[in-house]
Amino acid sequence: MSAMVQASENAQRLAGMWEEFSPSHNFVRFGKDGSWELYLRKGEIGELHSLKGNWELSDDMVLSITFGVGDFSRTLKARVEFRNDEMVVIDGKGTETRHHRYEKELPAAYRW
Repeated sequence: MSAMVQASENAQRLAGMWEEFSPSHNFVRFGKDGSWELYLRKGEIGELHSLKGNWELSDDMVLSITFGVGDFSRTLKARVEFRNDEMVVIDGKGTETRHHRYEKELPAAYRW
């Protein structure tokens, strides 16, 4: 399988809604169009309902997420691994953030 086909398959696998369950808890959506949204509970970051941005996944499974609030913009990069039904995001320090696919309605605490 070519690297380009594999990267495309991994990007398709990443697309959708995920629930982070370790070490924290939140919900994040990766759109097939490259859009990205992290849903926030009321008061988590002022009056923001969510953080929005864009994502891309490189051939070597490095996820880049660029998001902004007002004049502030930031790009985060981390390695992604799929382990069975989990998506694991590994930052530059080796800290793992574990997610599983979420296909239900967004919980009320995130729909305010």
